[in-house]
Parts: sequence; C-alpha cells; structure tokens
Amino acid sequence: MATAALRYCTNPGCSTKVAYGRCAQHQAQHRHEQRTDALHRLYDSPQWKALRLRLMREQPWCVACLAAGVKWPRRWRELDHVKPHRGNEEGFYDESNLQGLCHEHHAAKTRSGQ
Repeated sequence: MATAALRYCTNPGCSTKVAYGRCAQHQAQHRHEQRTDALHRLYDSPQWKALRLRLMREQPWCVACLAAGVKWPRRWRELDHVKPHRGNEEGFYDESNLQGLCHEHHAAKTRSGQ
C-alpha cells in the first residue's frame, strides 16, 4: 500500500512536512484566529453597540470605583463580562453579566485572571 508523499505545511514560510494542510502548530493558530474573528463580529454588531451605548447612558460610572468609595469615580470605558461568555451569544448579551469599568479597573481585573 502506497503512502502519500509529505508536503510542506500550507502556512507561508513553514518548513514542517505534513501529509496535508497545516502542521499542528499552525492548525492551532488557525483555530484561534477563527475564534477571534467570531468574537470580533460580536463586538462589532449593531446589537452590542446599542446595548453598550444604552448602559453607558443609564450608569456612566465605573462600578469598581463606586464600590471602593472613590470620591471622584471615573466614567467607564470598558463594558466587562463578569463571567467569561466563551463566545456564547446568550451570555455575551446578558445584561446581568455586564459591568462598566474604567480602564484601570478593567486592566487590574484582566491581570488578575478573573
């Protein structure tokens, strides 16, 4: 039984030989890029933009600044998902899972891995 000749990975510049398509490293990278593209579509959707604008008008102050009792709370710039939505549209648009954070508090939350 004959086996197919190995070819170079289809990712430009990769010298790994595979039976077909991409090598394991570039397959994982490609899947990640596809997931990232899907998330960007959610953040660019008219539904998200309208929700974000409405929430900003209703409660413009950073919830973490308010909770900390900051005398001069900052306006929020980041609409944060309290629990990660993992691309699930229902969780993405769930208002009970959203909080407005200023850049500093959002960055701190991101650094802490929450």
